[in-house]
Amino acid sequence: MIPMAWSRLCPSQIPIPLFSSRGELVGGGLASSSSLLLASVRVISAVAGLGMSNSEEVRAAYEIEYGFFNGGGMDHVAIAQGGATVFTGRSTGVPPAERLPWYNRWKILIIGTNERKDTAEHIRAVRAQLEVGSTRLETYIREVSAAAEDCAAAIRSGDLATLRWCMETCHELMRGLQSMSTPKIELIRDIATRNGIPGLKLTGAGSGGSLVAVIDEAEQDQIGLVETTSQARRHGLAVSAALTDVTSSGVVGAR
Repeated sequence: MIPMAWSRLCPSQIPIPLFSSRGELVGGGLASSSSLLLASVRVISAVAGLGMSNSEEVRAAYEIEYGFFNGGGMDHVAIAQGGATVFTGRSTGVPPAERLPWYNRWKILIIGTNERKDTAEHIRAVRAQLEVGSTRLETYIREVSAAAEDCAAAIRSGDLATLRWCMETCHELMRGLQSMSTPKIELIRDIATRNGIPGLKLTGAGSGGSLVAVIDEAEQDQIGLVETTSQARRHGLAVSAALTDVTSSGVVGAR
């Protein structure tokens, strides 16, 4: 079934071909599908002369993704706003968001694990837990919400050490209470941690995706990024890594 939002944008029901020049990012827990979808909505709005506002584009992208995957919202808002964002969780609808300050000296390290995730399957599993009132899910929501609030507070105050601790806590909760990691991802994370990369956390819906960490620019020459990728490859793990330059409005470059 074609979601109503897509029907309004494309009444002819003619499929629009989309191409990504960075196909390796798809399924990497970096909101690539949400980015492509929001970009598609913006192109259609511009070409068709719909004059949609930023919030209308976000809502349309959310409704389309929800129609296919029964989830979405946070990624679309974060992409549209850029920078650091904290959300108030909800089961449906575009979630309320608060922009947080960011610091140009803080870089985002992304380690691609080459483990493709399945967002739709994860959402189905979470909703199944909601239906039966899973205490494991309740514990996860409560504890990860508290950790996320601590993360936001650490960002506001510029406390990188606490932010890293909170990110590690979130990773452990994702792994321990919702089985969102894999043995391959844990091996890559262990290798990176041994090479001096702190605060690594899984991204996306889990069971695949990427690992992220926040690195101060003064530490760039101290972390063992080359050692991490070379040691992982000796274990037969095809990993990739990028250290991004970030501003308050979003990522502006990677190397």
